[in-house]
Amino acid sequence: EPSAPERRSRWLRGLELDLRSVALFRIALGLCVLADTLLRIPHIREFYTDAGVLPRVAIFGQLEGTWALSLHFISGQWVVQLLLFLATLVFAAGLTLGYRTRVSAVATWFLVMSMQVRSPLVLHGGDDLIRMLLFWSMFVPLNGRFSLDRALNPQAPAPPATLLSPGSLALIFQICAVYWYTAAEKMRERA
Repeated sequence: EPSAPERRSRWLRGLELDLRSVALFRIALGLCVLADTLLRIPHIREFYTDAGVLPRVAIFGQLEGTWALSLHFISGQWVVQLLLFLATLVFAAGLTLGYRTRVSAVATWFLVMSMQVRSPLVLHGGDDLIRMLLFWSMFVPLNGRFSLDRALNPQAPAPPATLLSPGSLALIFQICAVYWYTAAEKMRERA
């Protein structure tokens, strides 16, 4: 019969993340942001400029009294929006490749959030999930494996094989929350 500390230790080990799976998560998340951004680029004029369906003046009225922040509000011109989209692509590529990973994660989260605040008419639940996963990924060492950061700095001490931190627990909880909420909704529909 294992003692209480041994049982607790086993339980906590079950919550550890393997850094290889964290690297795969980083690559998949970066590819999702790249694909999403590339799919939005042809529609910049319609959804992100003042000539489109939601000019900045109209959205400012909707956001009054909120803490919404968007770099995309600096201009309603197509060229400025395109530059912001290109910046998003650059940082998302950095995230995918694991280059300056922490900076890339923070910048990608901020630019994606900014893009979503600017045009709420084209959002869906997947956008919320990407934004939240990007947020929590800032608190996890995404560059622990399979990253340019590791390849360019081979003398850096090797990270442990697994990770258990408040950031990793929050990331796990965020992913689980999607399934818990979906299950609750399905059960509510059946009742």
